[in-house]
Amino acid sequence: MSFDGVAKTRVRGGVLSLSNLGSRKGKIVYLDDGSAGGTRFFLSSGVEKSRLVPVNWRRDDCDAITASTGVNAICASLAEYLSSLDGHVDMVWFDGMTRTLDPCIVREALRVSPFLEVTLSTRGASHLDVVEGANKVVRKSKGRISSSPMRCEGKSGIANMVHLSITRRLFNKVEGKKKQAKKKQAKKKQAKKKQAIKKEAIKKEAIKKEAIKKEAKALLGRKICIPCGEWESVDATQLEALGVKKEKGGFVFRVDKTHHKNRLAVRALRVNNVPFPDLEKWVLTPDQVSEYTQS
Repeated sequence: MSFDGVAKTRVRGGVLSLSNLGSRKGKIVYLDDGSAGGTRFFLSSGVEKSRLVPVNWRRDDCDAITASTGVNAICASLAEYLSSLDGHVDMVWFDGMTRTLDPCIVREALRVSPFLEVTLSTRGASHLDVVEGANKVVRKSKGRISSSPMRCEGKSGIANMVHLSITRRLFNKVEGKKKQAKKKQAKKKQAKKKQAIKKEAIKKEAIKKEAIKKEAKALLGRKICIPCGEWESVDATQLEALGVKKEKGGFVFRVDKTHHKNRLAVRALRVNNVPFPDLEKWVLTPDQVSEYTQS
């Protein structure tokens, strides 16, 4: 802000050209300092005082601008002033000489104006890094850098500044439809993938159930011996009274039928290996049958 020169005049001229496009007669909001360089340039170029809104957070700079040009300066930060606006302005120019863009300034500037001109410093940083950082902020604020970044000379005469022209990102119906179609296609692809995963899971579960079923059927006819210690004393006494066969310290049963959920029903065997007519009311899992199988 605080110096004049060929590069600065060129930037100011670009800002002026955009602000005068068509029949624009609205406000131009911009940063300026006590030297009032920007304000004096606009006035000398024929811009009416009523259109100019110089902003500076220092009261003495604002008083100096007003005293030398007669233009009322706003004492506030640019972000603060833009946030307070309800209406529309033709142009916002951020000549803050920082290396990074304040997201609030970009968001609020594009809210009240279709054009935002920005001058950033590349001193101590690469030109590419400064531009890429600014572009990320602009895109998040639903804007776009509308032309190639322009290198500018600073006060030292070294090209350590870059000027960016930023506009609102206009909604294109064709692009919008393509984006929606792409989103729909991606959603469809994701649904198809989920369906395939579900089908594969069902298939694996069916294979697993079939394997368990075969395992259960393979156990039919197998003799098992359930140790006496696993019976309640009353039940053990009753089994002995009924004449259930005993071997190796346990009562002998035979697996005779598959049951719900691959459980297995058994019959007790008599001493002469003849099975009792009725199935037991309890059932065993294939693992339990394997555990009680006589070796």
